[in-house]
Amino acid sequence: MLRSLVGSEMCIRDRIGIMLAQLAGSPIANLRGEGLLPEDDVSLTNALSEAGSDAMIESLGIETYHHIVSALYIMRSDENSQVGNMSHRVWRSIVENTNRTLLEIFGVLINKVLEFLSDSDMEKQQLAGRCLGELVRKMADRVLPELMPVLLAKLQEETGESHTRHGVCLGLCEVIEHSGHGYIEGFLELFMDSVKVALMDAAQHVRHVAAQAFALLHKAVGPRVIETIVPALLGMMHDDPSSNALHGLREIMGVKSGAVLSFVVPNLIESPIQPAQANAIASLSEVAGTSLHHHIDDILEALILQMHDAQDLRVASHIEQAAIAVLLAVGPDSLQQLMLELYSAMGNEEAHVRVSGALLVAEWSKNAQLDWSSHRVSLLQHLIPLLGDADLNVARTAVNALTATTSSLNKEVYCGLISLLRMELRTLASAAGPGGEIAGFGVPKGIGSVLPVYLHGLMHGSPDTIREQAALAIGELICATPESCLKPFVLQITGPLIRIVGDRFPWQVKAAILSTLSALIYKSGKALKPFLPPLQTSFVKLLHDESSTLRMRASTALEKLVALGPPRLGHLVKELHSGVQEGSPKVRESMLCALPGVVLQSGKALKPDEIGQLSGSMLSLIKNEADDTACQAAAVLASCSLLTDSEMQLQTFEEVRSYSPIAQASFSSFILSHKQEMDNGVPMLCDWVCDLAQNQSDSVKICALAASAPTMIAFGEVVQEQFVTALLGALETEVVDVQECVLEQLKACAKQDVLVEPLVPKIINAVFQQTKSKSFVVKEAAKRALLYLLRVQSGEKATSKVLCQLGGNSDTLRDYVTKTLQKLVGQDSDDEGA
Repeated sequence: MLRSLVGSEMCIRDRIGIMLAQLAGSPIANLRGEGLLPEDDVSLTNALSEAGSDAMIESLGIETYHHIVSALYIMRSDENSQVGNMSHRVWRSIVENTNRTLLEIFGVLINKVLEFLSDSDMEKQQLAGRCLGELVRKMADRVLPELMPVLLAKLQEETGESHTRHGVCLGLCEVIEHSGHGYIEGFLELFMDSVKVALMDAAQHVRHVAAQAFALLHKAVGPRVIETIVPALLGMMHDDPSSNALHGLREIMGVKSGAVLSFVVPNLIESPIQPAQANAIASLSEVAGTSLHHHIDDILEALILQMHDAQDLRVASHIEQAAIAVLLAVGPDSLQQLMLELYSAMGNEEAHVRVSGALLVAEWSKNAQLDWSSHRVSLLQHLIPLLGDADLNVARTAVNALTATTSSLNKEVYCGLISLLRMELRTLASAAGPGGEIAGFGVPKGIGSVLPVYLHGLMHGSPDTIREQAALAIGELICATPESCLKPFVLQITGPLIRIVGDRFPWQVKAAILSTLSALIYKSGKALKPFLPPLQTSFVKLLHDESSTLRMRASTALEKLVALGPPRLGHLVKELHSGVQEGSPKVRESMLCALPGVVLQSGKALKPDEIGQLSGSMLSLIKNEADDTACQAAAVLASCSLLTDSEMQLQTFEEVRSYSPIAQASFSSFILSHKQEMDNGVPMLCDWVCDLAQNQSDSVKICALAASAPTMIAFGEVVQEQFVTALLGALETEVVDVQECVLEQLKACAKQDVLVEPLVPKIINAVFQQTKSKSFVVKEAAKRALLYLLRVQSGEKATSKVLCQLGGNSDTLRDYVTKTLQKLVGQDSDDEGA
């Protein structure tokens, strides 16, 4: 019966355990003749005499006695205090000398403890572990020599159950915790081997308890544990990546992250980083916690340098995943340090490092859980310049990173980013040279990285200045994007612009939108075909607006739009003609400004009688209105004349000669500027324009000379000498507006490289004299003209070739090129790239 009762001791709980301990103990104690000790007995000695002990052994038999006493000793460690107290009471009642009894039952007790450690019942394992700890504390010198080899052997059993090894690890923890320092030193090798084997166990719950044993051992003997076990795990990880060594490292990182990380980081980031090292970095960073803060710079620097430098794509992929894992494992205290590493990478001289930096920014933006709003501006300031990187791979990665960054932000902050994005992108466009197209916007979906920010500002910005800034920003974005890459976004851009320009918003917002639409028409061309009718309607409507700026910009935009061939151009001409006849003077001015381009584009769509009616109206305006109106009407009349036959043109020429000089200048310069080929009328028109360039009126001179560059570009050296003479003659006047007009015409010709060589020295010397002008405007215009006349933009050899033609003045100009003009290269201020 007693064997049966004590065999149930590990199936008991709470009250049942108390009763079983009492039921098992009472009959045994009665064998000594006195029964159990009273509950209030607080004496420190056991109650059993030697005679009583002999009586029990004789009655029970030595084997049964040892079995029962061993079970009672284990039950003393029960986590339930009542069960433990009752077991202790029974123990004192039936055991004469505790230490001597333990020596006698040692073999049976150890086997039973190991049996319980191997049990699948977690509570049995914990109970046996506590018992083992107490046993070691009392008699370590006897227990450890026999126990440690057994524990190691059980941990090394490949066929054993995982719960057995888990229990052994629990026991190992108790042994380490209760062993004195001297005993641990004596059996240190066995302790370390046991912990090492357990850390590489296939079962996670075994490794978890092994990590606790590692921590206890480290507490007992210090860094030697790390120096012995961690290298062994690292070696196993390198030799056999499929082993559980990395999992073991993760477990000990959870209990001793600081000390372990300081040891493993130098090994893991040693170049060249292999897949096993990269995987370890990724895995350990997830459990490193705050200890990662002290190593974030070393780890990230090593990973970033090798991320895209590895020849093997498989290795590069492992390193990339490791860097991302480290990135996302960073805590709030390390955020500043992390950002500095990313900034450094994006500014590195090596292209592959900049690619790595941008890639990590993309991953951070997509997956970061921390609040990094305070670093948003700095991050963008370091990322956006990569859009203009000379290495296309860098620019492409930067686009992806910027797309991820803007997509991750709450739309409420979009409006606050518009000014920053504009400033950074304008800097890139200026540095991009002629055309101002940014490399990053030349990749598919490039402008998709910033366009949503601008469109949100346009549609939802408040106050209205945000909408204005957003509209201008979209225009700048259009100019910085190649046509092929802009085309997929035309629909997305144009719809909101048309919606806002037709709504009740301040004229500043609409003016900004018109500028943007003009840029879009110029850049996207036929891609706008579905929007031609609504755009035409919007522009014509704005020609009646109260704002002169809106009217002028609408006129310019309409002129560009009709070049795309919108439907019903004839109807548009009639509508504009009606506006000239019936509108206010301000509206009439806008209509007249738009009509020349519309008429020329209409071509065959206009019937001869419609052309005649329009020409008659213009002649009436030329005769009866002030110079400004007459000048505009003359340009409209010239456009009508170009649609008639040569006989009708000559009749119109003769009639216009009888009108005011300003009307003649406007008419003749417009005709000459739009002549498609040389015919009999061209020489006569050239003589006419050059005569008007000598007129006393400055406005007449400017109007006439406006045709100089287009004519010289179209007809070359046939007319150049005549026009150059007229231009240089006008340059000698001291009227700033005239001088500026002349210099702009000469610069336009120099940019197209159409000037004949014999005329170039004469032109350069005349323009160089204007660099000494008292007028800032004239001086700057002269510099810009010389920039192209001396071919400074084309390099030193081209400039030297031009200077060789100048004779004695070449040295002075050479110095001027070096000291002044070289600084202007790439910084031209107007539409030089167009």
